[in-house]
Amino acid sequence: KPYLSMSRAVTVLLITDKMKSSRGLRFRFTATNSRDLCNSSTQFQCATADCIPRNQVCNGRFDCPDGSDEKFCRNKRWSQQLVTNVTCGTPAVEPSVEVADRIVGGEEAVPHSWPWQVSLQMKNIHPAAHFCGGALVSNELVITAAHCFMGLPPSNVVVKLGSHNLVGNDTGVQIRTIFSYAQHSSFAEHDMTHDVAVLKLSFPVNFTEHVRPVCRPGVGQTLPMNTTCYSTGWGATRGSGNSFLLKQARLKVRNFDDACANILQIQPNLRSNYTVCAVDESDSAGPCNGDSGGPLVCQLSQQSQTAPSSNWTLVGMTSQGTEVTGSNTLCGMGSGTVWSGVIPNRRWIENALRSL
Repeated sequence: KPYLSMSRAVTVLLITDKMKSSRGLRFRFTATNSRDLCNSSTQFQCATADCIPRNQVCNGRFDCPDGSDEKFCRNKRWSQQLVTNVTCGTPAVEPSVEVADRIVGGEEAVPHSWPWQVSLQMKNIHPAAHFCGGALVSNELVITAAHCFMGLPPSNVVVKLGSHNLVGNDTGVQIRTIFSYAQHSSFAEHDMTHDVAVLKLSFPVNFTEHVRPVCRPGVGQTLPMNTTCYSTGWGATRGSGNSFLLKQARLKVRNFDDACANILQIQPNLRSNYTVCAVDESDSAGPCNGDSGGPLVCQLSQQSQTAPSSNWTLVGMTSQGTEVTGSNTLCGMGSGTVWSGVIPNRRWIENALRSL
């Protein structure tokens, strides 16, 4: 998001996290005599400071990333016009499914190959306000982890969709606020068994090549042991890669008692039958700080009415790592990672999505 200063000096406050990756920071600035970001005679300035042609205002389509071009229209035609026949779990850009590089958090994903990935960001902090991920499951609904909102009102969060580089100039990015929010009533900090939450966006999104929904599991679908799945997110890399670029990690579903039981040292009340345990077999990749709430997706062998077997299906949301020593961060360096299971929480999720 660009800023236009009316003075010759700008004060920038840098807010960092506790991960010491020593990546440094980057600023871009341009000197200008203009006091407007957009040409007011031919362009409309979005609330995000993006410029669009004036003839795109109130045309029934969200052309501004945040939908502000349709916000004050008398005839809100978008509610009917935005319904599209996009099949869930089908990226327009094919993801790479080869073995990952040795980067904490995984390898860089092919841009826009996981189009349901969303970034939850703090309002009014730019450009890198990302703190959690999530998965788009319809044109206005997102599934994430409940712990992402501990002590944080949803009104302080924006949802960014269609991104690959969080600090770059990606085209096709869409931004929404949260209209309503629900978290599992049994979720608690001392018992993260049901670490799941659902969000309804302030406006529906446009389905594009960069923004598409993932499938939700159907009735009767299961997640067999040793299934290959992929986790995605913008988590920390401890200096081994660029965490502003979307990354992916290839993982195998494992038995909880064999690969994830360590988590019971800090979560003794956790009920494993509501979770998914998965491990990166190369001991080099896995979710890390900033990946929480992000999707774990698989191509399940059983077909259902909502998820054909060849389509990508959401099976988990990143919840917590099993490494309970050291810096106590969510960094899967070969250790198991626990996801909140979508299949065991399916009934609550479906009811919550209908009620929002």
